[in-house]
Amino acid sequence: MLDDRRIPGSKANIDHIVVSPSGIWIVDAKNYTGKVELRVVGGWRKRETKLFVNGRDRTKLVAGMGFQHEALVAALTRADLGDIPVSLALCFTNSEWPLFGGTGRIDDVWIVHAKALIKRIMAPGTALPLDHRSVAAALERQLPAA
Repeated sequence: MLDDRRIPGSKANIDHIVVSPSGIWIVDAKNYTGKVELRVVGGWRKRETKLFVNGRDRTKLVAGMGFQHEALVAALTRADLGDIPVSLALCFTNSEWPLFGGTGRIDDVWIVHAKALIKRIMAPGTALPLDHRSVAAALERQLPAA
């Protein structure tokens, strides 16, 4: 796991990069209080899922993950590791969740709490083409500590 990695050419960072045998995860940790909800909004013609935390629309957090994804894919390409699957997660660490379910996806971003994220990271998937330690070392060289 690589923590707090600077995105070259910007002031932005990636909170956590997890290199697991099944692929790479970008984790944006949020310490928000209140209830996390995925709500389907809109009429029957145009329905979309939105992220609400403590009653406020926080869907823009999902779009913000795109910049982090682009930076990681560029780093993988520079390290000649472009074929590794990358997953994205917004992890809410101090929030309330429904008793059943609650986690889900908006676009390609998983909206989860810590226990659900660990299950996803540890789930079987496509194996890395290389040892996960060497992948982590290559990423560490490409994305310096913030």
